[in-house]
Amino acid sequence: MQFITEWIHNIIVFILLATVITMLLPNSSMQKYVKFVVSLLLIVLILNPLFKLLHTDINEVISSFNDKAYVANGNVENLIDVKKKEIQASQRAYILKQMAVQMEKQVAEDLQKKYGVTMADVRLTVKEGRQEVQSVEDLAGVTVTVVKGESKRSTTIETVKKVEINTDTPYQSRLEDNTSSDIQNYLAREWQLEEKKISVVVEGGTGRTNE
Repeated sequence: MQFITEWIHNIIVFILLATVITMLLPNSSMQKYVKFVVSLLLIVLILNPLFKLLHTDINEVISSFNDKAYVANGNVENLIDVKKKEIQASQRAYILKQMAVQMEKQVAEDLQKKYGVTMADVRLTVKEGRQEVQSVEDLAGVTVTVVKGESKRSTTIETVKKVEINTDTPYQSRLEDNTSSDIQNYLAREWQLEEKKISVVVEGGTGRTNE
């Protein structure tokens, strides 16, 4: 835009100067010669942008244009990839949450009746490399936290219990470990998962069954 403005400005200035010079010259053969020269110079001045364009390397212009287009296209593709990954991560998190809720509903009542525990939390982990989660077969592991007796989950604060020394602690620990194993076996059957994929944590005791 600046180049065009300067070009028009130069033409106007040149025409004004040529007009003044022509008016100052007397009517003679010299005036005709000067007009001829001025006309040639004006033509050259008008065609100056074309001369510059002819001296420009066309390949360089095309290459510069392609580079800018490539950079712009690359930025757009990167932005699309980022948004796509964000959407996929959000969808997978939602699917895992819904799956955990359904799995909990499936066994919560029986756990309370058979083992006297209440489910406090279910955490799912997906197999490495799996972008989509469609069934329990896509899960790498399930960590289940249960609480003895009826639980109000994280909304309740347990009162401080009186500290007692119990010489039967080893026996109690074995009992809790057996309970964890039984729960693990039960969950594996109900969810149709391998036992090694299920980890059970019993809160309020030492019982824990890992994968």
